[in-house]
Amino acid sequence: MYKKWKTIVALVPMIIAIVMQWWWFFTFLFILQIIFSLQIGSIEYVEEVKKTEHPFLFWFIIILWSVLALYSIRFYFQ
Repeated sequence: MYKKWKTIVALVPMIIAIVMQWWWFFTFLFILQIIFSLQIGSIEYVEEVKKTEHPFLFWFIIILWSVLALYSIRFYFQ
């Protein structure tokens, strides 16, 4: 019926996380995004950033996301 059913299904846990105030869930999403971006060599953020075409920007985003994920994890263990 729906061609984008996976996207719709993926929105459900995000809605639940916001309602339940599970901010760790977004840290988990950051980590998943880092892993997937490293595997495929590109990032879909505002626009596609390929590691081969824009290596500095690619690695800057990966490092920034890593810092944000570590900051979020540290927040939970204070």
